[in-house]
Amino acid sequence: MVVVWWCIRLIGCCPYIQTLIGLVTLGGLSHLVLDVVAHSTPLLYPVSMYMFGAPSIHVRDGGLWGYLTDPIFLLEPLLLFLAAVHWVTHRSQITPRLKKMALLGLATGLVVFSAAFLLSLPTLQQMVSPKVADYRARHTPVSAGLRTR
Repeated sequence: MVVVWWCIRLIGCCPYIQTLIGLVTLGGLSHLVLDVVAHSTPLLYPVSMYMFGAPSIHVRDGGLWGYLTDPIFLLEPLLLFLAAVHWVTHRSQITPRLKKMALLGLATGLVVFSAAFLLSLPTLQQMVSPKVADYRARHTPVSAGLRTR
């Protein structure tokens, strides 16, 4: 996809298709990066099943709920923030005063969300910990001698 986007950009035709391909490519690449950072993924799947990334035990054993209650989740709003900042700063129709207000609002929103998330994190993790413990109990091999049931 990156090569197709690059070729269309070099030719200079079809700006709408170029934008669509660029957005799909950027979305796919950012998703891969988040997968590697958040829960590891086999990037070379057809060739190798080696898992790239080093997820925390909480995320690995907790699945979606473990990911949503782990500090690594804050990468999601950070990426949204960066995309919104890029969009605001590259709009020529927006006045400088409005740009400053928008950037201040975006930064304030990110800080408030992050602070609220981090302050409520112990409570969220306590709510999820029984699910994680149940998952571990069901998926720990008996031969490992770690199962308590």
